[in-house]
Amino acid sequence: MARVFMVTGGKGGVGKSMTSIALLDYLEVKGRKVTLVETDSSNPDVGKAYQKDVKGFSLVNLDENDGWLDLLDIVEAAKTPEIVINTAARNTEGIGRNGEMFDEQLGQLGYPVISLFVINNQRDSVEILDDYARIMHRGALHVVRNQFYGASVSMFDIFNQSALKKDLEERGGRTLDLPKLATRVANLVQSNRLTLQKAWQTSTLGSKAEIERWRRACATNVFDEVCADANAE
Repeated sequence: MARVFMVTGGKGGVGKSMTSIALLDYLEVKGRKVTLVETDSSNPDVGKAYQKDVKGFSLVNLDENDGWLDLLDIVEAAKTPEIVINTAARNTEGIGRNGEMFDEQLGQLGYPVISLFVINNQRDSVEILDDYARIMHRGALHVVRNQFYGASVSMFDIFNQSALKKDLEERGGRTLDLPKLATRVANLVQSNRLTLQKAWQTSTLGSKAEIERWRRACATNVFDEVCADANAE
């Protein structure tokens, strides 16, 4: 039975794609077999970068009800121990309509669902998180503060000082920090739709060093915690 990682954030520009890339790279380095579900049909950067590197790949439209049914079928049929769902910003409405059904079905079948909700330092990011937490409440929900917006913890005071943070932590959720990646490397990865490993292979020495630093920091700050049993079959 696969673990399902839902990388989401409810709005554009918070860093969902880079979080998905970091997660896929982490699992790849660990030798894990992954099924990737890309839901951003208009700008499928993560899908185009990783579809040839993962064991299974699907493009699903979660704006439509049928897309959520397709997603359940993909999860059930997956032959890999990990499934990564990279959500589009516009999926907020679809999650509102169908997320509870998806969450309930996977909960009944015992599929572990791990949500990584990426936030920036704006109030609406936290408001969307609050809505998401009410809908997807059966699995683990971890909040990822994107340090692209600043490494200081105080940059995220709207979330840090919210009752929501306390509620999520009482449910077992963690607050994690996605480290900032140098702009020239982030641009190389996203503009050319490269996996992190392919970006490393084509990079200068300085960029290679930055990719290696970022990988280590992502593992320490985020994925060693949420993927603690990544080596277990």
